Amino acid sequence: MAVAFGLTGAHGHIDFYANGGNDQPGCPKTIFAGKSYFVCDHQRSVFLFLCALNRTCTLTGYPCSSYSVFLEGHCLQCEAFKPASCPVLGYDVSQWRETLLQLGQTQVFFSTTATLPYRKLIYRVDMVTWNQYLRWGVVFIRLHSGRNFTEVRLDQKLLRFEQYTSTRLLAQFDEDLHPIQKISMRINTGNVIGPRYKIRLLRIRFTPLERPERPLMCRFDIIMEENMEVAFRPLPCNSHL
Repeated sequence: MAVAFGLTGAHGHIDFYANGGNDQPGCPKTIFAGKSYFVCDHQRSVFLFLCALNRTCTLTGYPCSSYSVFLEGHCLQCEAFKPASCPVLGYDVSQWRETLLQLGQTQVFFSTTATLPYRKLIYRVDMVTWNQYLRWGVVFIRLHSGRNFTEVRLDQKLLRFEQYTSTRLLAQFDEDLHPIQKISMRINTGNVIGPRYKIRLLRIRFTPLERPERPLMCRFDIIMEENMEVAFRPLPCNSHL
């Protein structure tokens, strides 16, 4: 498993890259932190593997060409491993063995939080936009459950919003909230002068990737203004209200 100061190349039948194999959440970012700057990232691989062995965390890796491509939401399918799931970090890889032998060296990527149980709440977000003028921006999504909420900023790259465009996002939240009672969103375009243009979401769908027992959440026909937050109640995806 690769983290900062470790081996970054592919060396086994499967190589797990936590947070891309670079800086780990919660670790110092500068050398001024002293010894912990050098050891924190490297030790995290030990802690992640130990929690996987102790079954105090479940960390799924997604096959992809790079961590940045994974964050862009392009590597969320695990068709090659069916009927098994995507590979899970740990000692027992028997259910993925035959597929891995066929694939050869496989790189898988995943993100973590800074503390136990390390697992993020991951949603695949699919939305279809319709707006008169082409807009570029980043997306903020907040999930609400009671008085609690968790938020993510999707700024891996600027997203393109135009007429009848389908966009897929990977939304990874630090807290696992359930049930989700409200979702709020904001699309920041950087436009600070002139009128605020409207962005219409014909459909948005939230698919919990690692919680198959939880329902898909949808909403239809949402009118947004750039840089303004809008909140809505998610509906089961078989409803269209």
